[in-house]
Amino acid sequence: MADLTIEHAERILQRNTIALTTFRKFRREILKSLCQKLELYVPSTAKRNRVEPTKTDYENALLNSVSQRCQIDMLK
Repeated sequence: MADLTIEHAERILQRNTIALTTFRKFRREILKSLCQKLELYVPSTAKRNRVEPTKTDYENALLNSVSQRCQIDMLK
């Protein structure tokens, strides 16, 4: 399987529905870069190194951003 890029992740974010496991196949660095590009706040839930968020933290931030966008679209 070819490495997935930030462009792949951006295309996924354009969807209205995304499975909870969608971002698991992406490397942490790609998810981090996308969160930074979108200026998403990503709180760390790491137990040992609380400074750097975990891969799951980045996945959740992206999923939450899609969820919020869809809710706003529904209100229009």
